[in-house]
Amino acid sequence: LLKKRQKNPLPKPETLDDLVQGLKIIFQDDEINVEEVNEYMSQYDSNPREWYKYAKFDHHRYTRNLVDQGNGKFNLIVLCWGEGQGSGIHSHADSHCFMKVLDGKLEETMYAWPSDSEEEHELQKMELNEYQRNGVTYINDSMGLH
Repeated sequence: LLKKRQKNPLPKPETLDDLVQGLKIIFQDDEINVEEVNEYMSQYDSNPREWYKYAKFDHHRYTRNLVDQGNGKFNLIVLCWGEGQGSGIHSHADSHCFMKVLDGKLEETMYAWPSDSEEEHELQKMELNEYQRNGVTYINDSMGLH
């Protein structure tokens, strides 16, 4: 299917629904091409009228709001952080994690996995990344924690 899409690429997703439908096609493959997903998600221009109904905020913590279950292959979720909020440092349980900033900016701190032989201590920061509106990024467990 990937070779077929390389010859006849998916059209640019003009709407959030287009994005969901295109991702369903991409995720039909057993192997996921990270660059293809990043490029496809980058093509979608954030439109608050389309995703605002999924943007549920909480004054005390970030929220996770399901948009689509992606035919069992992925979950498309709108995560909402208020000013100064964050999420705990976490892995992705051997899964892909693609992120697109729909509004505002996102600061991501990457951490190295702790060594099994090391005594318990503070995690080592590897890098700090900042993404603006429409920015897309990717992480998986081989890259570290965030």
